[in-house]
Parts: sequence; C-alpha cells; structure tokens
Amino acid sequence: MNTTSVCRSYFEQPAVWEEECRDTNSERQRFEEVLQQIPIEVQTLLDVGCGSGIFVNACKDHSNRAFRRIVGVDISTEALKSVSTEKYHCTGTDLPFVDHEFDLVTSLEVLEHIASGDFARVLKEIVRVARKYVLVTVPNKEDLCQHLVICRECFCCFNPWYHVRSFGSQDMRNLFPEFELIECRPIGPVSERFVYHPAIKGASLLYRRPAMPPNTICPQCGYHQSSLQRFAAVATVPGKGRVVGGLVAKGKRLISSKSKMNKWLLALYQRREYSC
Repeated sequence: MNTTSVCRSYFEQPAVWEEECRDTNSERQRFEEVLQQIPIEVQTLLDVGCGSGIFVNACKDHSNRAFRRIVGVDISTEALKSVSTEKYHCTGTDLPFVDHEFDLVTSLEVLEHIASGDFARVLKEIVRVARKYVLVTVPNKEDLCQHLVICRECFCCFNPWYHVRSFGSQDMRNLFPEFELIECRPIGPVSERFVYHPAIKGASLLYRRPAMPPNTICPQCGYHQSSLQRFAAVATVPGKGRVVGGLVAKGKRLISSKSKMNKWLLALYQRREYSC
C-alpha cells in the first residue's frame, strides 16, 4: 500500500482529532511558548499542517496578540472542521498562495511526518510563501526505533504516528538555506527518557511485539484495529504474560542509561535580507 495514502486515511478519522483536541497542560505550554516567540511585527500568519486548529484558533482568541490574517491548511478535511480561522484543504507541496504572502509561516509537529519524496518540496513551498519569518516545532531527538509497533496481520514494523524522521538541534540549522536561524531551543515539559542499546530495542520488539494503538492503520496491509478490538486483545492476555512483560520492561530500564530533556524543539528563522 502507499504509505502517504494510509497516513491520510489515518488523519481522516474523527477519533484521531478527538484525542488531539484534549486540553492538556503540555499542549497549552507548547502553544504559549510558540506565541511568545512570534515577532511583534507579524500581522499575517499561515500554519502549514494546522490539524484541528488548536494553534490557529488560539492565535485568533489570544488576548495579547492581534493578527490581521490567520490561515490554516491541512490535508485532512476532518481536522479542518474544527478550524475557526480562514482555512484551505491542500497539501504542503502545493500551497495556494502567492510568493511572500505571509509575514510568518509556521509548521508545528508536521515535518517529522513528511515522506522523503515530498520533504524538499514542502520546505521550498514554506520558503516561497513566507515573507520574513518561518517557525517550526518538532519532537526533540525522538528515537523512532523505540516506538515501533507490529501489525498483528502482516507483522509489518512501523511508527504508529507515521513519523519518518527525527530532529536534533543540529538538524534544524540547515533546513531553510534562504533563512537565518535566529532561535533554536527545547520547549515543553521536561521528562526522563531511557536510552536503550540497539540490541535491547531489537530483542524487545521481537519478544513483546508491541500492539498497534487504536485507530492506527498498517501501511503495508491496511489492517485497522479499533479501540474495542484493542481492549479485547489486552483483556485476553494471561496474567502471567503481563507479569513477564512488566519484568522485562523493568530489566530494560535497569541496564539502560537515561536523560532528561524537553519534549519539543522550536526553531525560528528570518529571511536573510531582513537580518541585521
């Protein structure tokens, strides 16, 4: 199956956006930190991959910022139903705007999803429509192998949120050559992460065969597990199996290193001709 089409099908599910729209402290913290980084002179804003509009809606309703124009674009018609600003159904590879139409273009938790064949084109389109600034956020040093799941039908191994790349601070420096990086820092809540040896990751994946989360669609065979199916599967796991799995997880942590880091990375760029 085509991975891109599966990803689109996943994001057309109402349940996906019901989960995302939950008002959590970490999400509120992320958007507040993003808003604080938006330069004061910005009057027009485009959010590429706006999802259900949590960010653009917050910009519209924020008491301390007044934007002249706020626009959201996304590939999911289901997500756009919740967007209360100007909005368009389109892909990031073909934005329906003229060159330099927006003072600022944002893309929050999007770049990690973009397939290799589209990545350069999406970055080029963001640069094309941004007049002065670009601001992006991505997961901070995400370990893609650590979150892999296995399809119960075809045993395909994949990331359940369709993340295909990971970013560190060095990766952010050269994303937009036409722009200068003026800010790059971790944001969001700090959590403790375990750093597993690759051999431990592989052995754990084969032994435990982590199940697909609800609503996830296998990119190889299209298998889809509903919330009810997942609940039934968990309920049938013998108590002994759950105990062994718990002991294995504890053993992994005991023999692995750990570090503390913020959940996301934020990077703000300014077009070079505007740089001092």
